[in-house]
Amino acid sequence: VEMDAAAIGNAEENVVRNDVGDCVTVIEGDASLILPLVAPADVIIANIISSVLIDLLPVLDAGLAGGGHAILSGMLFAERDMMTRTLSDSGWRIVADDHEDAWWSATIVRR
Repeated sequence: VEMDAAAIGNAEENVVRNDVGDCVTVIEGDASLILPLVAPADVIIANIISSVLIDLLPVLDAGLAGGGHAILSGMLFAERDMMTRTLSDSGWRIVADDHEDAWWSATIVRR
């Protein structure tokens, strides 16, 4: 689910490039409104700044299938400690993370 209409084309190109069209659908809209309608999802990918991700955590929780994973990116590495605490306090566990330059990403599951 992508809110930025200008990013839809790029998302669709990535689906084709990665040959995942049989299991990935790109939808334009607000994830907080649309995710509950298409849930449950085995994997949720969110490339959004930390402040928005924090607000979306309850929506991700409700939209994720049991045993599912959420991959969060678009977060500043400088916010890693804050996000790690926030995720833990919200009932999430980080199972993998990575960073490149100023950016940080994390794969999370429910505890």
